[in-house]
Amino acid sequence: MSGDEEEPLRVYFIDGSFKSVPVIPNETTIEELWDIVGDKLGLTVDVAQNFFIWGIQGDLEMLLYADSTIAEVRAEWPKYHRKYSNDEKLTKRASRMLKSSFLKRFSRATITETEEPAGLKFTFKPTCIVPIRVERNVKSVEAIDLFYKQAVHNMVKSNYPTDIDTALQLAAFQMQVTVGDRDPEIHKPGYLGPDILKYIPEWYHEQRGHADWEALVYVRHDLNRGKDKLICQMLYLQLVRQYSYYGSTVFAAKYTPPGQGFFHQEFSGDMKLGVNGEGIHIIDFFMRRFYSVPFEKIAAMESDGKYFWFTERTDTGLAPLMHTVKTRQSDLIEDLVHDWFGEWKRTKQQLDAERFRQNSQRLLSIAIDDTVHRPETFEDKIVTDYYAVSGLTSHVWFFQNQMTTSGFDDKATGLPGNFPRCNRPRKGCFTSDFNECPCFKLFPPNSDTRFDDTIPCCNRPRKRCFTSDFNDK
Repeated sequence: MSGDEEEPLRVYFIDGSFKSVPVIPNETTIEELWDIVGDKLGLTVDVAQNFFIWGIQGDLEMLLYADSTIAEVRAEWPKYHRKYSNDEKLTKRASRMLKSSFLKRFSRATITETEEPAGLKFTFKPTCIVPIRVERNVKSVEAIDLFYKQAVHNMVKSNYPTDIDTALQLAAFQMQVTVGDRDPEIHKPGYLGPDILKYIPEWYHEQRGHADWEALVYVRHDLNRGKDKLICQMLYLQLVRQYSYYGSTVFAAKYTPPGQGFFHQEFSGDMKLGVNGEGIHIIDFFMRRFYSVPFEKIAAMESDGKYFWFTERTDTGLAPLMHTVKTRQSDLIEDLVHDWFGEWKRTKQQLDAERFRQNSQRLLSIAIDDTVHRPETFEDKIVTDYYAVSGLTSHVWFFQNQMTTSGFDDKATGLPGNFPRCNRPRKGCFTSDFNECPCFKLFPPNSDTRFDDTIPCCNRPRKRCFTSDFNDK
């Protein structure tokens, strides 16, 4: 077959299973391949957008370019593998395959569905940018199955570190999905043999023998009797989604702390670096250590093709911490962090906008309630006019940005002039009266804080001080 003729292509899933689909290598793009697989699985377009086509070989998992054709990926893959793989042996093999690929092209040799160059596997799995809030809303049985398989893969590979008790509980859910209800006459120690390691995280493989692990899993497996496959998959996902590192794309790397000796370094050296919507996660296989740095604490980052380093802001006011890892995949890490950071900022802006909308509605209800339930005074008219003219915008901005986020700091919240009733400096009321005020301690500033007591400096009702003095600035 030539690249212009239709041929079957194996598209794999993360558990090693695959489906064969018809493609024309010189014409079919990766995006079209994604669409073909999605249709074959029965996924709607909205659901299929949570997944894409990856190129996978060894330690290299690379999200493929949507507009590349299958033939182009095959031709370029050895070069990608040689550039990004941390496995020296496989890298040398990829170099040899790169040369042979040109020979194949000139000799018009054919590549069948089982002869992808350098061990490349086209794999359909979750994209590297799937926000957890989006994934939780997916109800498709086929999609849940794919999310479940990815979670099992990451758990067994110890990409998701966990304690033994949780690992056994997850293994029991996995066993129920695989074999259904346990039959003691069939499923007894020795039934799985070495295959029990497909249920246990790599971190714990050496701690017990196969029969011991199998017996421990069967005890938990019995508790799942009667639960169907989908329920157990959802229970499995519910358990692992609580981890901050869930959904991470994981890269093999070496931690290289500056200025630390071997016996004092923070991590052992060989480790895994995970990146997801929460931030960057350092997973140390040998020291059983896990360390997360959320995006809001990342001050800077950079890569040079061999090293990836980022600085972490500290809560103590000390100099930022520098984290440096050595990996050929440093450029891929930086690109992914940029993508996730953009998604994180968009999510934060959406949440801020929603809070603004809810606070605006709450403030409007307070103003209307104050006007309806009491005789309107001159001060009430000022309040009502203020809300009508400003549209609540400046009021909400003032409270959110000058008070809640600044912690009532004098410099941030100090306003010129005095209050009209008590003649005290406006900024002084923040730091003396309002910081001691129970309504500020118990409720956010924009909530309906209807207390019956008064401000000590001017003896005015607390709830009125929100709407008259502060808005009258």
